[in-house]
Amino acid sequence: MLKEESNKDYIKWMLEFTSFINSTQSKDTSFVGTMLSKENIANSNYNNYSYFFAKTDNKHILPSIALKPKGLYAVAYHRGSYETTYKTYDKLLNFLEKNHLSMGEFAYEEYLLDEVAVKSENDYITQITVAVEKM
Repeated sequence: MLKEESNKDYIKWMLEFTSFINSTQSKDTSFVGTMLSKENIANSNYNNYSYFFAKTDNKHILPSIALKPKGLYAVAYHRGSYETTYKTYDKLLNFLEKNHLSMGEFAYEEYLLDEVAVKSENDYITQITVAVEKM
């Protein structure tokens, strides 16, 4: 679990990420994202991530590893800085409410275009995925 502090410190984030990779031995990982709890979203704490997650082909699941549950998910795409993801979360939550859907325990953020791929923060693309079910 990531510490419930602001994750603005990139070096700290990378150290936590390296620890995650080493502890899960995710050598076949093609992507890593972060998980944001429903509670933090409700409290507008959009930079307080709870866990890392990875897509992997590794079939050896350790007891400390959780699998993303199967089910119905809503997906939203945020364009811009990570500091402005709250705008997309607001739209996503409004969509869920309007359609009588409740959000699962976590939101999954995947950084499709980041500082490695584009020059400007304004061009970052973050995919936000949440499990949903009828209320």
